[in-house]
Amino acid sequence: MVQSAVLILTWNRPDKLSRLVKILKELKIAKIYIWRDGPRERSINDLINCMEVERVIDSGFAWGCIVKKKMSGVNLGCKDSVHSAINWFFSCEDEGIIIEDDCLPNGDFFSFCDLLLDRYRDNHQVWTVSGSNFQDGKIRSSASYYFSKYCHSWGWATWKDRWTYYEGNEKYYEQNFGAENKIGMSSSEWCHWKNVFDRLYLKNRPNSWALRWLLTCFANNGLTAIPKVNLVRNIGFDQNATHTKASSKLATEAFMLKEIIHPDQVLVDQSADLYTFKRVYSPSFLSKATTKVYSLFSAGGPRA
Repeated sequence: MVQSAVLILTWNRPDKLSRLVKILKELKIAKIYIWRDGPRERSINDLINCMEVERVIDSGFAWGCIVKKKMSGVNLGCKDSVHSAINWFFSCEDEGIIIEDDCLPNGDFFSFCDLLLDRYRDNHQVWTVSGSNFQDGKIRSSASYYFSKYCHSWGWATWKDRWTYYEGNEKYYEQNFGAENKIGMSSSEWCHWKNVFDRLYLKNRPNSWALRWLLTCFANNGLTAIPKVNLVRNIGFDQNATHTKASSKLATEAFMLKEIIHPDQVLVDQSADLYTFKRVYSPSFLSKATTKVYSLFSAGGPRA
């Protein structure tokens, strides 16, 4: 049985939320927090869909679980909505699992997060537990997961004491992506992320909480535990998405992890991170023509 509390982030997609709720019901998740952002001004479709989301929430959790919910009366937008939701969650919990409504995790995702939240609770090298793997089937070692400097947020978990550092993310940009590389990255990586964070902090493009969390982890050397197989499907790539309307090959399948074998040390897998950087964050010019959506997943997902 899953011990950790689960936060669901939702907005105006009742069909996707219903699919997620079905999985949570099958697994009998015991403690659930639900945050719903509000409709945009003068959007009748938003109003209707947000009301339908409320109906799913009111009727869908009928297996004896504890449910706490918050419904925003106004549209806060991607960054502020998720930030507010996670702050609320951690005002009640010391650690937990966070899922957006377009992410469909399997049962191994929850047991993986449960186990690692407990194992690394007092190890402040580890800041995030992710359910996503973008290694295209490459298995790097005999362990069930590896450590990365990149945090993937399509189904993830963290601790309250790590999340509190998010509040200082603007100073991390000034300290680590100013005139010189002070963050220990290769020059190509640093130049790539400097461009990303320049757009984020100078132009608010994209309006992303996830990139700010990524920078927070970069600046504090906070590592992410990545499973050796993908545990979460993302079904949010469609015309209703905010950032990612095109299809994507990322996270289209989820696999079972089975027995957990822990790595011997908490060290970054450099080869895996290099593959992630080249394959996902900074694809070649030719591949961008067909996989340009890959670079958007760092926004946190289709809504984020």
